Amino acid sequence: MNAECFFHHNSTANIPSLPFADLHKGTYIAGGLAWLAFIAVFWVGFATDLHSAFMIAISTVYMLMYFVTPGLMIRMAGRFTAHRQADGHFDAFLAGEVGTHTGSIGGREALIQIILVPAALTLCTGGIAYAYHAARQAAGV
Repeated sequence: MNAECFFHHNSTANIPSLPFADLHKGTYIAGGLAWLAFIAVFWVGFATDLHSAFMIAISTVYMLMYFVTPGLMIRMAGRFTAHRQADGHFDAFLAGEVGTHTGSIGGREALIQIILVPAALTLCTGGIAYAYHAARQAAGV
């Protein structure tokens, strides 16, 4: 066995770039906070009894797995890739461009696309929770 084949697993040539390396850390933080607000609305709005709190707890665990697993995979991939991006200022990211598979978009557009779905779900879930509590109060429950 030659040394080149033996040390191939340490090569950075087989991983061309880190996925989502164009995004600033602030984008991940803002997206994570938006999803955290979404699950918080579920806890505040629907955890009124033990049965619903149990279902929300299971959903919270799945949400954590959904976000933590890819985060750990990207963090581990960052150790083997040659592409390192300096974080810089968040304002510079918002004013800059982000490369996608279909072309470049602005940093503000990327942030809006990442946050739009959890923000809309949070607002709608809050409205449903309000209607749920209003109906329970009107029914005297």
